[in-house]
Amino acid sequence: MIRLLSSMKFAFWSIFALILWFFGGVAIASMGEYKKAFAKMNDLLILDWFFSESLNSIPVLLWFCGLCLFGGIVLLSFAFCTFTSLRKPLRIKKNKLKSWLMFSLHIVFILIVLFHVLSMIMGFKYGYQKAFDNTVLEFDNGYAVHVHEIQFVNDTEVLKSKEIHSKIRLSKENFSIDENYVDVSLFWKNEFLASGKTHFLKPFVYNSIHITIENFFVDNKKDKEIIGVRLVVARNPVIVPFFIMYAVAILLILFWTVLTWKESYLNC
Repeated sequence: MIRLLSSMKFAFWSIFALILWFFGGVAIASMGEYKKAFAKMNDLLILDWFFSESLNSIPVLLWFCGLCLFGGIVLLSFAFCTFTSLRKPLRIKKNKLKSWLMFSLHIVFILIVLFHVLSMIMGFKYGYQKAFDNTVLEFDNGYAVHVHEIQFVNDTEVLKSKEIHSKIRLSKENFSIDENYVDVSLFWKNEFLASGKTHFLKPFVYNSIHITIENFFVDNKKDKEIIGVRLVVARNPVIVPFFIMYAVAILLILFWTVLTWKESYLNC
């Protein structure tokens, strides 16, 4: 069994199955009746969604369980390969640097996956929070976000377009990232924590809590256009080590590329 799990053939087919499963999820999400279920999954922490909303769409729940199964198999295969096939060359003096690099890269990848899993089950996430000026968003965990002011200086026509995705249609020519913002304050059980501005692609951060702009929108009330915003309020306690591992992985890949490129060049 250990030999099977650590084999490249098993790793290849498990990754291939995972990719096919992802494409299956894309196909299901494109169906109108399941699109909202996937959006709800994205708006909540996975555990919160699983225990509160998952039974409302059984096909989406089954797809998610399959994703966990295939993802777990890939991670298991990766771990067995790392601690069996890749650990043996570490004892050999020849090409020891390359062996340690490859072994370290696999360890970092495993840590990235584990931190990603932890980010889906720790903290909290409240997505698609609709707000206007002087709106208070209250959550059941005691946190609250006061939206004081929404500043949007560009032509509102860019927000009304339905032709392409809301984020894709925003460009430097029609959207000012620095001038468009939302002024917010964060509270916990009526105790003031912090305040500041959140910009598009530049979230307001307090410790491990992020308040992110999902998009701006236009609402017609009493024949008057009012600018609103959809926010994502989330806390991810492992976000710092998660991105540190990403940075370490990139450095290791660059180091490996330089090392192997030099050897390939000399062999030409």
